Amino acid sequence: MSVSSVCLVVGASSAIAQALIKELLEINKSVAIIAITRRVTDVLLKSSRVTYIECDNSESNIDWILNSEYFKHLVIGDVFIFNGILHGKHGHASLLPEKSIRDFEQDPFLEVLKVNTLIPALWLKHLQKKIMRYSTGNIVVLSARVGSIDDNRLGGWYSYRASKAALNMFLKSFAVELNRKAPKVKIIAFHPGTTDTPLSKPFQFRVDPEKLFSPQFVASQLLLQVHAIEPTGEALFIDYQGNPIAW
Repeated sequence: MSVSSVCLVVGASSAIAQALIKELLEINKSVAIIAITRRVTDVLLKSSRVTYIECDNSESNIDWILNSEYFKHLVIGDVFIFNGILHGKHGHASLLPEKSIRDFEQDPFLEVLKVNTLIPALWLKHLQKKIMRYSTGNIVVLSARVGSIDDNRLGGWYSYRASKAALNMFLKSFAVELNRKAPKVKIIAFHPGTTDTPLSKPFQFRVDPEKLFSPQFVASQLLLQVHAIEPTGEALFIDYQGNPIAW
């Protein structure tokens, strides 16, 4: 890819990430995208301007990729991190959001914390080495309103809530440190709303159809809101309408 600046999308196989990649390609005819995914498959959107790289999201693999010869002469512009888990298979058991503290278990919690908090944190740790004082752009990480401590009125979902709250705190601290080095880079925790993806499928029956968004709508709103924001030196926690969410 003969470019000097690229957009990095981590967790690129998710529905929102794929919609974002499509949106980026349509609105910017010169954008080049590096898409990180655990496994490259035939169903992923293909373009001469998108390069897929497989990564198991271990710290050693993340470090190796970002310090590879391929990345050496690239300037990373916008970064979007979409890793996330709410339910699925964990070992031989199903991982589901807890309705009660009685449902809370150590191993599923650690898996949720790893995917939702640790993996984005590791990417940011190693990406910051490539961010210079003159850098501009956006670092957007997919969060969730249920990660708001102040907004928690319903309880439950212990592991998911805790992992997103921890992610939000990490982003707040990271923004403080990065502002000293690159004050024009924006750090944004983004709540997409309930999106029609496999992650939300088991819970969509509770959602007003008008509040169930397509991945394409979310991707469009994400870019609209993010690009309208001016750097503040602090991390921002916003929803798909650009409204601030209490940390």
